[in-house]
Amino acid sequence: MLGVILSCVINGDSVTGILRQATWLVATLVVLIIVQIVQSRVAWSSAPYGHGAHLL
Repeated sequence: MLGVILSCVINGDSVTGILRQATWLVATLVVLIIVQIVQSRVAWSSAPYGHGAHLL
């Protein structure tokens, strides 16, 4: 019963749009995570005497 109702409300175009938006969301999150990792490693390596910048 629920499947019949959902099939009337959700068609192929809307499912494609939802999947496309989800793909962009995942790609954006991956890029943000990579940027944070790179930023933390650069901050760690640029600190004097090998200490982490967050420890100063």
